[in-house]
Amino acid sequence: MDLPDELVGKWIVDPLGRITRDDAEERIWDAVNNRLTKIAVRDDGWTILYRDPSDESYLELTFPQGEMQGGGPAKLTRIKMELINEFYPAVPSP
Repeated sequence: MDLPDELVGKWIVDPLGRITRDDAEERIWDAVNNRLTKIAVRDDGWTILYRDPSDESYLELTFPQGEMQGGGPAKLTRIKMELINEFYPAVPSP
């Protein structure tokens, strides 16, 4: 399963007030838990760099609605090497 350059999850609240993940959120967590390799975490503790072993690309997991409980829904974005070198200096260039 190829991942797009950006995948933004959403939470859906049902009539009973229960929160469920939309399809994008499910894809993000499936990739994080079953496919991607965790490489580094930024100092904020909420921004995580992953590598996709299928194509050696790098993706960053963020939580853009951090004001929500648990950080809110996730966002997975493909990240360029120049930014990796800037934001994750301990990660060696390939």
